[in-house]
Amino acid sequence: MKRRRDNKCRWISPPFSAKEFIIIRTCPAIKLPDKQKQILEEITRSRQLPHSLVQRAKIVLLAAAGNNNKTISQELKLQEETVGIWRKRWLSASGELAAREAKNKALRQCIESVLADASRPGIAPIFTPEQICQIIALGYGQQ
Repeated sequence: MKRRRDNKCRWISPPFSAKEFIIIRTCPAIKLPDKQKQILEEITRSRQLPHSLVQRAKIVLLAAAGNNNKTISQELKLQEETVGIWRKRWLSASGELAAREAKNKALRQCIESVLADASRPGIAPIFTPEQICQIIALGYGQQ
């Protein structure tokens, strides 16, 4: 147990035990309605969707089954941080998903948009669309 100095440079013992500093982090639970679970299972069986989308659907299903981030990361061979990011993203979108529960097509589109990559900032375009049209017109000999 570490000791610390007070302002008068005396060593004092901490008034607490080491057990009080054990921090237990729990993962927020994900509760999936039957329709969402069914759509996620369809996504995980898909061979036409991108692998990243399938993998993220598996993360959500395993999290809904009660697994913690470490277990999911070991099972899917991912970083624990990655699993946590997708768990948080799903939880933050749960209200929007619940609102679209009535329509299957809208719900599937919403689920796929939640599991899709977030937009990333890129470099600003060098040419405007008008300039691109002018360049193409010059290439074809039209002015």
